[in-house]
Amino acid sequence: MKMDVWLGIEDNKSKHLQVWTRKEDGRWKIWRVVDKGNNYEQKVY
Repeated sequence: MKMDVWLGIEDNKSKHLQVWTRKEDGRWKIWRVVDKGNNYEQKVY
């Protein structure tokens, strides 16, 4: 499942992230995060 997330940062601005989650063993886990402003992707295992 992909979710859009906006984090508050300095100078009253926000950072747009896209977060992918999946269910493993009955628990939701984050497995991928993309910074849409910088087009940077980090996979989380």
